Amino acid sequence: DDGVAEVVPHEVWRSHSWSERRRMSCCELIRATLIPWLAFVLCVSLFLFVYGSQPGLVWGTLALCAALAGLAAVGGSILRHPVLVAISSLTVTSLALGAAIGMWLDAEYLQRFRELVQGRLHHTVDPGEKPGLGLEAAVLQFMRGASVDGKRSLGYLARRSTFCVAPILPAQGASKKVFYWAVGKNCCDRRGEFRCASSGSSDELLAITQKPDRIFTRAIRQAASVYGLEAPDAARPWMVAIVEH
Repeated sequence: DDGVAEVVPHEVWRSHSWSERRRMSCCELIRATLIPWLAFVLCVSLFLFVYGSQPGLVWGTLALCAALAGLAAVGGSILRHPVLVAISSLTVTSLALGAAIGMWLDAEYLQRFRELVQGRLHHTVDPGEKPGLGLEAAVLQFMRGASVDGKRSLGYLARRSTFCVAPILPAQGASKKVFYWAVGKNCCDRRGEFRCASSGSSDELLAITQKPDRIFTRAIRQAASVYGLEAPDAARPWMVAIVEH
């Protein structure tokens, strides 16, 4: 009635010069790339540095970010702003992908890392005596003269890999009872030639405890049978990875 024509969104877009439209497109592209990437980095960082001590805080933060992205997507739909909807959708996808990768990293590496950092170092462990260690044991320093018996090692083939096991001997030499086993992957022959780190004698044999593994347990049972050894804790043997130092 006042002689002012209604301006629709696409006419507003056409009213801009070519350089202005190009500048706006570049800014939207930068936002569409940067915001989801920052969400992904934030998500993975939370799992790397916070999840181990405060998992609730991590999931709460991710839920809040996802909720905000969802609200932005709804607002973009109402305002008919496709770029905002795209950015919101990419942000939610980035959060989901970051959470999946973070959970995988935590399960595969970070849990074990925390166990080693928070675990205990045991000195002068006698491999010839029944272990009296707790589950918190992380690093073992065996008594002087202890060694890995590479001649009685065994390579167990499974999952396209060779699971290697070898008994750890006390200072006094060969013993039928074996309480500790050195383990490794693809570092031995089917019989003998254990090359998983140092396999010879050492004044201070240092080892890191390993998680129970059913394939290594099978290999230990087979090695005990082949070489006529006694494995008193065959159901849950103490498996360690020898560390060169």
